[in-house]
Amino acid sequence: MTDGTGEVSPHTFISVEEIKTAFQPPARFRVSPNLYQPGTSFPGTGREHQVILLGGTVEIVIDGRTTTIGEGHRAVIPAGTYWLTVKGDLPCSLVNVFDLDAIRSGIV
Repeated sequence: MTDGTGEVSPHTFISVEEIKTAFQPPARFRVSPNLYQPGTSFPGTGREHQVILLGGTVEIVIDGRTTTIGEGHRAVIPAGTYWLTVKGDLPCSLVNVFDLDAIRSGIV
């Protein structure tokens, strides 16, 4: 995910505001916080973006590969389709971050 190998990386963000501060300027990055309840499962499709978990655990399936990430980690979701499932008994607080310059230029 982060480097195309399914690896995830830890992060130090603890709030949506910290993420918004880190991804500047606002005209370049769209920061979209989401809260999903345990057991939520859905397909997604779209542009490459980062997923930063502030709480909970999710399982992400991309091209038949399953990766589980938890609080304190982030991953890059490549362009295309994926399936996301909230695991465990806790809600999942995640933030999607889109690089709008890359999207506008057609890189992702």
